[in-house]
Amino acid sequence: MQQAVIVYFAKMIFKTLQADYQKVLSYLMREREPVLTLIGHTPFGMDLAPSLAVEMDLPLTTDCIGLEVEDGRLFAVRQIYSGKVNARVSFPGAKQYLLTVRQGAFPAMGAKLTGEIVTISSPLAGETKTKKFVRYVEAEVGEVDITQAKIIVSVGRGIKKKENIPIVEELANFLGGVIACSRPIVDSGWLPKERQVGQSGSTVKPKLY
Repeated sequence: MQQAVIVYFAKMIFKTLQADYQKVLSYLMREREPVLTLIGHTPFGMDLAPSLAVEMDLPLTTDCIGLEVEDGRLFAVRQIYSGKVNARVSFPGAKQYLLTVRQGAFPAMGAKLTGEIVTISSPLAGETKTKKFVRYVEAEVGEVDITQAKIIVSVGRGIKKKENIPIVEELANFLGGVIACSRPIVDSGWLPKERQVGQSGSTVKPKLY
């Protein structure tokens, strides 16, 4: 029960923060009319971007790994079929575009750019706030970082029962790899969250899976 209450309040805080970010960004986008707005493809960004796109009535493409401009048209590159295929996505004609970009997907260009810092009054000024940001706490790293593993032996529902997991762990150790799993295994409490692979877990790129 206590865990459920903590999760509930965490979601409430998250949604409140998202509403504030969205209000500020939508204000700036209306005032400044940027052609392209990029948001990091993070758990927070994945919630914020679609909501912002609906409010602003903008075309949105998520989890981009590349950007291209051809004949004045914007194209985004994103992966489909679990990264097996790169799709080149075009957009309908619009004054503004919104994308979420996967971190570390492509290097920064070496061009020398000039810019200035402009101070703009916050659209949140005068609003009564009941929260205060204290600090950001990184999640603790588990005993194994599966995102860095070269060899992964993964289990799912087919393992059938917790007592069968040691057999797979023995295989993983023999191969010099680590054991990972799908979400049902974590939900059953058979392996910790840091072992989960997938959309709600970790993205992995081992040489052998």
